[in-house]
Parts: sequence; C-alpha cells; structure tokens
Amino acid sequence: MKRFLQFFALLFLVSTASVIAQVTYPAPFDLATGPYSFTNWANTNPAGTYPSNMIFHRYDKADGKLLDSAFINYALAYNATAGIKVNGLTANGIEFVNSSATQSVGMAVVALNTTNRTAINVSFIASLTAWNGTVPTAPRREWAIRLQYSTGNTSASGWTDVLSGGVPVEFTTIGLNAPSADQLINATLPSACDNQAIVYVRFKFYDLNLGGLGSRPMCRLDEINVTSSSAIATPTKLAITSIIPSTVSSTSTFSASVQSQSATSSPANVSTNTPFTLDVFSGTGVLLGNVSGTIPANSSTTTITGLSYSKIENSVQIRAVSNGDPLTDAISAPFNVVQGATSIAVNNMVNASNVNKAISPFTVNVVRPDGSIDSNYQGTISITKLSGLGNVLGTLSGTIANGG
Repeated sequence: MKRFLQFFALLFLVSTASVIAQVTYPAPFDLATGPYSFTNWANTNPAGTYPSNMIFHRYDKADGKLLDSAFINYALAYNATAGIKVNGLTANGIEFVNSSATQSVGMAVVALNTTNRTAINVSFIASLTAWNGTVPTAPRREWAIRLQYSTGNTSASGWTDVLSGGVPVEFTTIGLNAPSADQLINATLPSACDNQAIVYVRFKFYDLNLGGLGSRPMCRLDEINVTSSSAIATPTKLAITSIIPSTVSSTSTFSASVQSQSATSSPANVSTNTPFTLDVFSGTGVLLGNVSGTIPANSSTTTITGLSYSKIENSVQIRAVSNGDPLTDAISAPFNVVQGATSIAVNNMVNASNVNKAISPFTVNVVRPDGSIDSNYQGTISITKLSGLGNVLGTLSGTIANGG
C-alpha cells in the first residue's frame, strides 16, 4: 500500500506539472521596431497556432471569473461549430464563445519588449456579436473583456488591471444588443511597464458573475494596436549649463559645463564622441586656455577646466559650437569678470618654531591690489623654502577656495 501511495503521489505531481507546463507565453514584440498590431486571424489557421507575439488561454472551469487564472493554452480549432471556441474572423479579428463546458475561454495575451520605450498606449476594438447569426436571447449572462498587464510575473497575483481615471479599462456586454456597434477602447500603461525586457498585456474575457442565467454572450476582439515613444531623448542642441565660479576672477581660471540636450531641454546622450569648441559670443576680451572639448559617446555632459578671460568686463557670454553631431550652438548666461588677486597674504604665521615640530596653523589668502580677498579665485598654493639650511616638511600645497 505504501508503494502504491508513493506511486500515486508521484503520478499526481507529474500530471500536475504537465498541466501547468501547457500554459505558455509568446516571444515579445520589440516596440523599438515600431507599433504592434493585430488585425486579422483566419478560421483556417491550424489548431495550436497563434498570431505573432500572442497566445490564447483557457480557464479550468465553466464561466471563468475575474479572479480565475489561466489553466491551459487554447489548442482547439478556430472554426468549431459547438462548445467553447476562439473563432477566427479574418479581418474582424477573433471571437470568444463560451458554453456550459467544464473549461471555458479565455484570454488573449500579447508579449512586448519595452526596452528604452515609454508612453505605451494600448487600443483595441470590442463588440457583442451574433455568432453564425445566432443572437443570445434573454435572460442573458453578462461578460466583459478587461485589460490587464504583467511585467513578467504570470502567477495569479502578478496581473494588474490597467486603470483610466482610477477605473479598470474594459468592455462589458451590459446594456448591449447583438450585434452591437464597435467600441474603441484605449489606455496608456503605467510607468511600471516602461523600459522592461518583457511586458504581457492580457485581454481577459470573463463572467461578470451578476447572478443571471441563460445564454452566454459572444464578444469580438480586434484591431489591437500598441504604440510607444522612445525613452532615449534625441539630442538637438548644446547648452552651457554652468560657469564655475559664477563670477570669474581676471587672474585665475574658470570652468564651463557643456551638455547635449533634446528639443525640450532635457539631457540627451550623443551616440558618438561629439567634439566642440568654445569662443566668445559677447565681450571684447579673448577666451584663453583649453577652449575645446568632447562629449563622450553615450553621455550628455562634460566639463572644461582651465579657461580664462583676458580682461575685466561685465556681461560676458561664451559659446559652444559642435564639431560633430549637428547640434545647435550653446550660449552661456552672462557672467562678470572682475579684478582678480595679484598677491598672496599669509596670516597668523609664527616667527619662531622648534626643530622637527609642527608649526602652529596659519592661513593663506589671495588678495586684490586693494587688499580685499578674491573669493572667485581658483588655483593652488605651494610652500617652498626661500632661505635657510633645513628643509620644510609636511603638507606643502593646497587648493584655494573662496579666496583662501
């Protein structure tokens, strides 16, 4: 008996695994290649085949409800005359038809690759149909086709309703007479679906479970279209995003950050190394130092250091001109070049110290001719021995910040 039970348990596990394995998902359509479209499915297509990047699923019970999950791939004929069916309607898409069978249809699932894509919009047409001229008579059960998505988790809890205005997006048969007029439904998927290697979009045909008895409605699903926008902005112009410091000292260097941007002024990576040149746009002085730079491929920003301006002047503007991608020139905001430091002042320096002992702290400032500290000065200070027999040891250089 024990061996029989072990065999039965093993057989049950194998049988269960084989059922679960029959729920499969298609290869994703890459939205980077263009919109996805489903507009045609003939009733002559062989059983077990499916439209590109799409599959049909069934429930494991009659009259599948909203919370019921997929049980098995639909693998029946597309021109069946009785029982549950997904009918091929050629240029009119497909039609879901259910009966009192212990398994029911169904779901249409589309697989998408949304890598580097955003603003993903799904639209479709649905209607109440009269299959083979048969119109469901009252009393009639009411069904719906609800739009859902998953970002790869296909368990029952991995599916989420697509919402519009806080309300699930769906087509319902309530109040319709067959054949009804087409309803065009569209919605934008949430940002969780952006830039994903796999997104499943599901059109779930389900019993609204309103307690009614009678015939079951038949619903058409057609004209499924999925559009998107690139999440990678296209650079169209250069921008000088900052001058550091914002007020330039006439006797020190400054820096300029140059960025490639989209038409909406958002950072946008260049596809190849993009060289540019800096020059004076407004001012009578000369821009000196390192006046050329490159924005590296797949980047949007670089900073040029070591720039200087030849004279004291207000409202100076510099320009960045692209020598690579055809990007519009950038012109900086106006900045002032003020009198810079011309000498160094040492404060609190002791006049005596012990051999091989640290001397007391002192400060070094850069000052203008009038003795004021030049807080715009950028540079370094080095300490060297001017006279004496010994050597000066310790930290002998430092960066000037805010004039000292």
